[in-house]
Amino acid sequence: MKKIVSVVLLGWIVFASCELNKGVLDFDKATFDREYAAWEASSIQDYRFTQEYFDDATGPINGVRITVKENTEPVFEIRDKWILENVPEEGWRWYYSCFKTTISDIYASIAETYTSAQDRVNKGEVATIAITYNTQYHYPEYVMYIIGHRGESVDGGEGWTLKITEFTPLPSGE
Repeated sequence: MKKIVSVVLLGWIVFASCELNKGVLDFDKATFDREYAAWEASSIQDYRFTQEYFDDATGPINGVRITVKENTEPVFEIRDKWILENVPEEGWRWYYSCFKTTISDIYASIAETYTSAQDRVNKGEVATIAITYNTQYHYPEYVMYIIGHRGESVDGGEGWTLKITEFTPLPSGE
């Protein structure tokens, strides 16, 4: 009996050590696909929302209100007083051009992030893409992406968060 326990234990240790070298991706792809399809099926073309973004590289970007209307370019309203007072217009216009400007763009960006994360996880990294969805309109209210090497602290990895608030469908032609 001791030999069987020893062999099983040794096998488990070898298996576990092999598993430690594999990357892990925590992402609910089925829910993502379902919510994205529900957003697309809603056919909401005209809407407004406020977007907040934090990236490990850039820091916080707060208070951008984006108005989306069918067949026109999205309109940005900078709501961060410090940016308006301290950054030249060409600077903040470039800064905010980095934003995804429509809900469909945000979904596409999450899909690209998922693909990129899969490639990095295949090289042994660990990633999480966590999303909270709006239950009425099916847009992502909050997205958190974190990736790094196994055993790294939070400071050793990369990540970003995106938060959407004040989402309002607009009547067509407003």
